[in-house]
Amino acid sequence: MFQQSSEQILNDFSKYRSAVMGVYILSIALFHQHFLHSFPWNIFHYYGYWGVDVFLLLSGMGMVNALSKYPISIFFQHRIKRLLPSCIFCGILKCAIYLLIGSVIIIPKEIDLIDWGSPLSLDLWYIRAIIVYYVISPLLYRFMQHAPWMTILAVFILFIINELFFKTSDAGSPSWIIERLLVFCIGMLLMVKKKILSVHIIIVSTIFLIIAIFIVATLKNSVSLYSTIPWTIYIFTLAIGALALTYLSVLFLKTMCSTLVSALNWLGNFSLEIYLIHQSIYTALPLIGCNWCPPFGMLILCLILSFFIAYTCKYILNILCFHK
Repeated sequence: MFQQSSEQILNDFSKYRSAVMGVYILSIALFHQHFLHSFPWNIFHYYGYWGVDVFLLLSGMGMVNALSKYPISIFFQHRIKRLLPSCIFCGILKCAIYLLIGSVIIIPKEIDLIDWGSPLSLDLWYIRAIIVYYVISPLLYRFMQHAPWMTILAVFILFIINELFFKTSDAGSPSWIIERLLVFCIGMLLMVKKKILSVHIIIVSTIFLIIAIFIVATLKNSVSLYSTIPWTIYIFTLAIGALALTYLSVLFLKTMCSTLVSALNWLGNFSLEIYLIHQSIYTALPLIGCNWCPPFGMLILCLILSFFIAYTCKYILNILCFHK
């Protein structure tokens, strides 16, 4: 492990990319679940959404890989072809589920299931963020080719300005998009400056990851965590620590049996569709009277149904030639 070159590390990231995505889409799904709150499920409520940072790091690395291979027009064609059909298909399906439920039962007025962005999946902040990142990726890539460290510094300054003056607790705010841009750009930097990717850098990243873990373990969901300074330090350490989190995940996957890795790889291949659909399943099943099911059973039922619907959506889109 301590003698791995940057090329070996990148090869491992590429080999286990889908499996890592499978791990973290599952962690995000467990973060959003509201059926079980005791140990060990509360660990995911504190740390499960860190999967978003891993996805953004891998996306940043993937953008550089794509931009180095294809002209910008082809780059955007590939991005649109992967993202837009799934967002529309799952968004319309989600709206159809809610409308069907609304036609059968009376939904309390305080439960707002559909908004203007639902049919395009723009009600999900991550989708809005990744669209922005895709659009600015060619420009960021050009800057990083000529002045990578100055680009990262500029993004960091933007991050600080956002945290000090514009940060809100509303996930629909643009500040959430700016906030996660740093980890996306770190992913791009690691591919532009491949030689910096070493075990020593991963050790530094691990230190930041430990700090992020300590902050959450100490403050958890207290008001202090969401105040400006602790939150800014926390998100910054998590952005730096995402590399270590990804690397440690790869090391863990290397120790697992091939069957389990294959299963995670399978999940990773339609992780976008799982992300798009799973929260609506969490909401829909209790509304249609499935509360007879115990909490653990409800969680398993929701996960199985989410995976089935997500896989079906991806399969249909593949047949329609929207996906490669």
